Amino acid sequence: MYHSDSRTDMLQIFPWDNDLDVQISEATIHFLADYYNMTEHHFDIPNVKGGRTYMLEINPNYLVKSEKDTLNKIDARWIDMSSGLFIDITAVRKDEEKRSQGNPEALTCKDKHHYDESDIFPLRESLFEGVTVKIPYAYTYLLEEEYSAKALTRTSFYGHTFNEHTKIWESAS
Repeated sequence: MYHSDSRTDMLQIFPWDNDLDVQISEATIHFLADYYNMTEHHFDIPNVKGGRTYMLEINPNYLVKSEKDTLNKIDARWIDMSSGLFIDITAVRKDEEKRSQGNPEALTCKDKHHYDESDIFPLRESLFEGVTVKIPYAYTYLLEEEYSAKALTRTSFYGHTFNEHTKIWESAS
C-alpha cells in the first residue's frame, strides 16, 4: 500500500504497513525460480553503512496455480537479511477458466485477485520511496475495487490521520 507525498510527488509506504506487495508476470516468476532462487544480492545504499544484503526466496509451490492453496498464495519473497523485512511477490497469470468463457483479457493471482489486462497495461511510471516503479494503468479503479471508493478519500485510518497540508499520514496518538 502507498500514499502520495505531494512535497516530493512521491509514493510512500503507509506508516501502519509492515511489508510491501508486488506482482510480476508468470514468465518472470519462472525465470527467477530457474536462475535466482535463494540467491543473495548486496546493494550499497546511501546513508546505510555497509549497505544491505537481500535474498530472493521462491516458494517451491509457485507452480501451483490454485487459489485453494491458501497457505502458499505468496510465490516469492525479497528478504532484507539484516532486518527480516520482506516484499511479498505474487505472479499474475492468465485466468484460463475466464478466458475459456469469453474474457480474453482475464488475469488472476493465487491471492484471489482478478484483473483484465487493460486494468494493468500499459503500466504507468511513478516514484515509490525515491525509486522508479511501474504501477497499473487503472490504479484508481483497482484500489476502489479492492478497498471501496471511500478508501481514496478517507483521512483517518488505523490510528493515523492524513495531514492535508503536508500530505503525510501522521500518528493520531
